[in-house]
Amino acid sequence: MRRNRGKDIVALETIDEQIAAMNDLPEESQLALLRHAEANYERIQQSFAALRDAYLARDLAAIWIFNRDLMAGGEEIEPHNARFLDSLLYRRNQRFAERLMPLLDQGGTFAAFGALHLYGPRGVPALLARRGYTVTRIY
Repeated sequence: MRRNRGKDIVALETIDEQIAAMNDLPEESQLALLRHAEANYERIQQSFAALRDAYLARDLAAIWIFNRDLMAGGEEIEPHNARFLDSLLYRRNQRFAERLMPLLDQGGTFAAFGALHLYGPRGVPALLARRGYTVTRIY
């Protein structure tokens, strides 16, 4: 697909894969996470200013900590959070890195991700670096 200025746009996952990432979570986990979000609704709403500030400061570690702390809720929610992160973050990061490599090898590639896909040893940049790519943060 070509858009704006004749640049190719390539999706690193399909809509069906995005939906599957959520559907891969057991119903028990989906319900537990929804109940947790509902029970913490006010706290979540009140904390968005801190998330915005971390984002504007380009502080990926702070964004990760913010997300981790919002998901926290005791031993009963932890296994559901782990499944959520595995399905919606880590496995997708793997897919993104694998699909991005041939594009990077062609040169002239620009890739954009949500902030949490960039963070930590399981983030897309770290996965690419372990595969021998030089990754430089420019923003």
